[in-house]
Amino acid sequence: MKKKPISSCTFHANFIIIILLISVSVFSCFSVDEDAIRTDTESPSVTNTIITFSTFTANTITLHWMKAADNVTPVSALQYWVVSSLQSNVSSIEDVLNNGTIVKYWTPNIDTITATGLSLSTTYYFNVLVRDEAGNTTVYTIGTKTTAVSNDIDMPTPGNTGTLTFSSIKLTSITVNWTKAIDNMTSQVNLQYKVVRSLTNNIDTVQNATNNGILVQDWTPDITSVVASGLSPNTTNFFNVLVRDEAGNIAAYTMDSRKTASSAIAPWPGDSGIIAFPFFTNVSVVLQWTRADDDITQQEDLQYKVYRSFADDISTVIDVTNNGTVVSDWIYNIDMTIASNLTPVTLYYFNILVLDENGNISAYVSEHRTTTGP
Repeated sequence: MKKKPISSCTFHANFIIIILLISVSVFSCFSVDEDAIRTDTESPSVTNTIITFSTFTANTITLHWMKAADNVTPVSALQYWVVSSLQSNVSSIEDVLNNGTIVKYWTPNIDTITATGLSLSTTYYFNVLVRDEAGNTTVYTIGTKTTAVSNDIDMPTPGNTGTLTFSSIKLTSITVNWTKAIDNMTSQVNLQYKVVRSLTNNIDTVQNATNNGILVQDWTPDITSVVASGLSPNTTNFFNVLVRDEAGNIAAYTMDSRKTASSAIAPWPGDSGIIAFPFFTNVSVVLQWTRADDDITQQEDLQYKVYRSFADDISTVIDVTNNGTVVSDWIYNIDMTIASNLTPVTLYYFNILVLDENGNISAYVSEHRTTTGP
């Protein structure tokens, strides 16, 4: 007996209806996003289109950029196209597509890439395109970088074992000093230095200094000091110096810290700044004074500098600095010195400057004495 085909047809019809319903349901779930993408005409936006560069060698350059945002496409789905050129001809979208050599094809959710296979000592121009799912495209700002002059892989050696020193410590600034580095291939005058600071102990290595440091001085050749300004009073800052050779190798000095001054009050000279002359001859004069005091610096940490002049023109700190001849340079905790190699029967004016740890300076009271005859 033959089976009735109608049940089979009914099953298949029901099955087809179910499939259609599922298809309609799935289509409905995605139709909103697809419609939004289809009607999207707005290009991705970038807060900062500047391309930056970090490490580079004779054959590679690493570049970075800020990720874009979009009104429809998620940040993770935005795609980036990176190109290079030997000429400054990749500024616009059309230029990038027509003139650029591809470094990275359309790739989602990236913000850094290393361009490889480059020629040594060659200037390259880079640019980045970002596009959303609708195909709207935005171009970044063209950036340029030169590869290193050699395949040197040895890092420079920081001078004086990487020790940093500090001077002129003031309320809102500190001068950072270091000894020049040396390198196996790059001359000292071509070594470049970068200075960073931080409020925490987190800039001890090249990577940490790069990631965590606040810029004090960007890469500059042949320098040994820099003034870190804009600091907060009575605050400890950590500092480090990076040195880079022409091949792009970077070394870090030894991180150190220093606190800014807590006071702008200058020391006050002892005994109202009076200078005495207990002994003098035809070619020398002994100067004596009472040690100064300070609101922050201990008396033994105060420094003194002695000047002389042939005229009565060294009464103030500025006058002393501009007009005086140094008798003795900064010395800690002294109250006497000898001015020697003077001319017989000659009138000399003398004064003393006192310096505290915060860089504040005061002058004593200028006094004169005439050397004796031959």
